Amino acid sequence: MKKRALEQWEIDECLALKAAVDDFNRGKTRAESLTQGKIADALGINQGSVSSYLNGTNALNAKVASVIAGLISVPVSTFSPRLAEEIAKLAPLPVGGKTHYYQSDKYQQASPEMRKTVDEVATQLLDLTPEQAQKIKQVMDLLMPADEPRKS
Repeated sequence: MKKRALEQWEIDECLALKAAVDDFNRGKTRAESLTQGKIADALGINQGSVSSYLNGTNALNAKVASVIAGLISVPVSTFSPRLAEEIAKLAPLPVGGKTHYYQSDKYQQASPEMRKTVDEVATQLLDLTPEQAQKIKQVMDLLMPADEPRKS
């Protein structure tokens, strides 16, 4: 079975992401650069698959877009408003003034930028194995001990 040809808008999203990665890498040494191999490791795929996404052979999806956007510290909307909207729809909806995924109404009080970041992190966490999620929690506990003051 032959793979379907991507629509031009899908190719444009891929190339816009590739340009964003190139911008991120501009002026960095090879060791400092975000390589396709490093992206592949973060996604749990091979380098060839990353190349297929960045060069418009495979269409971007929410997971690939959100992981790479996180690695280069840009919002998904900078290269794919469509996927940014799709990711935003994955955000929890308020129920009784609270959200399904978050323990308090702090989420609703947060800035739109902070909520977007929380949603992107939550999406990434939900794609992890239980072991990977536990490791992330351990790292967070080390970086942000419970006995240190937090933003109220």
